[in-house]
Amino acid sequence: MHPVERFCLTMRHHHALARAEWLWRWLRPWYDRAVQLAGRHGIERIINGTDPLLVMPQYRHVSETYEPEVWTHLMTRLRPDDTVADVGAFIGLYTVAIAKRLTKGGKVIACEPDPNNAAVLKGHVALNRVADRVEIVEAVVSDRVGEVLFQSGQESQSRVSAKPSDNTNMIASITLDSLLENRVLDVVKIDVEGHEEEVLRGAGRVLQSHERAPQVLYIEVHPYAWATLGTSSASLLGFLRGCGYEVTTLGGQPVTQITTYGEIIAHRAQPRLPA
Repeated sequence: MHPVERFCLTMRHHHALARAEWLWRWLRPWYDRAVQLAGRHGIERIINGTDPLLVMPQYRHVSETYEPEVWTHLMTRLRPDDTVADVGAFIGLYTVAIAKRLTKGGKVIACEPDPNNAAVLKGHVALNRVADRVEIVEAVVSDRVGEVLFQSGQESQSRVSAKPSDNTNMIASITLDSLLENRVLDVVKIDVEGHEEEVLRGAGRVLQSHERAPQVLYIEVHPYAWATLGTSSASLLGFLRGCGYEVTTLGGQPVTQITTYGEIIAHRAQPRLPA
């Protein structure tokens, strides 16, 4: 944390000033300017105590504790030359941290369809100087190449929509199969607000390939959104098992049914064959 930011936060939470809301309202514009100036080259965050990265001043609210269980599980299993797909990359915290752990032989394919999020993602990739290890794809990853209805402008909640509304638009869609062509994929992280099964079905060829299939998939599941998108626990788990994956929790317990929001991990049941 930048010293200016640390000083301001210390003063803000000082017991003698805890009720001085009038003072903070007056000081906030000056505080914002101070942070913008001090952080013009980025504000450091050490995510979960392991991964230092820089964020733009307007994202100073990003906590240094960020999905710690998923983060630790994923980061400690990366290899330096892995190819990783970050589907639903948002503003790029995972993308940047993964890229910083890779050598120039590794690659992060960061997919983010929301235009606002994608702009910040690009900024964070540039700020952290990892552009040589990141490929940014501004499209919805789905089960077909074409267009899908998308609700943007919701920050991390932007999502594919089942019906049109005032803030939905048709946006380009791709599949991981079409994006990867003949490339090998090692790790996949998916966070797409309910569109999980479509992402997986659009990667059917690579997931079933004995030479190119990723060894592990991290999937944030959103069952509350599945009814309108035609997904169910049985259909998603059945598809993964049909592709040769065993599905567990972060703790390693088998997953037989998905009823609540959370993270599941799909492990390749058989080792990948040499190319």
